[in-house]
Amino acid sequence: MTLPLAELPTRARQLREQTLANARHVQHLQQLARKEKDVIKLNCVNDKLVQIKPQLNIVDSTASELEGSTDATRMDMMAIFGNLSQATENVRQLREEADQCIGEPITGGGESLNSFTGPQAPDDPTKGFTDKPIEPPGYASPFD
Repeated sequence: MTLPLAELPTRARQLREQTLANARHVQHLQQLARKEKDVIKLNCVNDKLVQIKPQLNIVDSTASELEGSTDATRMDMMAIFGNLSQATENVRQLREEADQCIGEPITGGGESLNSFTGPQAPDDPTKGFTDKPIEPPGYASPFD
């Protein structure tokens, strides 16, 4: 799908707003982790925020470049827009990863990580054995 050149600045603004909303959401998750005083969650979310910051810089610079480039060729503008789209997608992915840090369910496809229910073992380990009593463990000799 190719966008007309006239729509690129409008779409760039939409992507920029979406990216900023995702960054604000991750900052909100950071505040939640601080409020819970959960260091592990906070470190995980902080890691995602550190990764989001350079992507925000890319989004800002490419969106500004796209809005200000009136004499650029179509190929140049599409390349700039591609960089903007990639940075926006990276921020969206980092937001999903930050949601996972806090414990939000995964919104993407695939199997859920929470589907594991435990091993398929009997509750009573002595069930199904013979009537002989279980021998106690041997103790280590101090002379070995």
